[in-house]
Amino acid sequence: MPLSAFVENGIRGAEELVPGTGTAIRTWANANLVHLPPDADLAIGPPHSPARVKQVCGVLLGYMAFGKRPKAVVVPFRDIIKTWQEAELKAELKAYYEFSTTPKRGVMLMPSFHHATTGNKENAKSTLTAASMAMMKAYLAAYNGKQGAGAERTRMKSWFGDFNDANYATVVANLKKLSDVLGTKPICVYYRGSNLKGPSDEAGENTVAPKETAFAAAWTATNMPAELDRTCAHVVLGEKFFNYKGTQAGVGGGIADRVAMFGGAKDGLTRPSREAYASSTGADSLAGVLVHELSHNICDTDDVELKAPSPNAGEPCYGKTDCKWLAEHVPDDAINNADNYEYYFEEFQ
Repeated sequence: MPLSAFVENGIRGAEELVPGTGTAIRTWANANLVHLPPDADLAIGPPHSPARVKQVCGVLLGYMAFGKRPKAVVVPFRDIIKTWQEAELKAELKAYYEFSTTPKRGVMLMPSFHHATTGNKENAKSTLTAASMAMMKAYLAAYNGKQGAGAERTRMKSWFGDFNDANYATVVANLKKLSDVLGTKPICVYYRGSNLKGPSDEAGENTVAPKETAFAAAWTATNMPAELDRTCAHVVLGEKFFNYKGTQAGVGGGIADRVAMFGGAKDGLTRPSREAYASSTGADSLAGVLVHELSHNICDTDDVELKAPSPNAGEPCYGKTDCKWLAEHVPDDAINNADNYEYYFEEFQ
């Protein structure tokens, strides 16, 4: 389909689906598609009725305009929505349009959350709120522990080791970054639960994440996809986040309690993450896991590989036992390990 026909069909189709979107898409297209040749091929797949052609073009243009997605990512998205009915197309376009016109502050549920239940949405927001309150306490406590004495210094030592001034400064700086972001910077939260039908707002590779094995993930500052807004933090919540049932015996003990997800670090996401169960507060809580993932995103922490003589040498450092071993034996690694920050944070919930 020629570009001009694609745009005109899309503007009409979008306006019919969600009034007000046509004008916004035209403004965006005039500014962003003018550099493309007028006969650029933007095929939408198998032949459809004229009405459906307009609707599909409208959703594809809305995906590009309101989601700030380059033309190249339209192809896989087109293949996924080609069987959607009018109500599904309307809901997708409406979610993108409303997100694009909402002020960016606090916890931002990305357009993919229109696939989620009301409970899913409330759970995501309440968890981020809990994380914000406890992280401020954790940062202030660590900052006041600088004097090198008292209960707070003992607590810091158990998670970060008997470190020097430089290491202490690193820990406090990372906790401050987490505290500042949770309190003042928008956090874009992406839905990857079982109700997700398409890639929606997923950045980078536009494929659906493995929902059954995912708990949470975040991009680091150094490998964040170019199209993501760097003024925000970006957290992905998977099916196991929304289906948590409380703590089970043994959970939180190490690598056996984690699952691989999202293809690993090569895809720009964190390495293996949390098992299916998490408590509401305390060790391995939902808020704690989010702090773990945000520390990757904001502080460039890692899931440090344990070294001999650790009994789990060669495995990522997960769980209280391994984190305390790391703090005692390799404090330089403990200050860069995400789980150590999580367990320190969880003592303030």
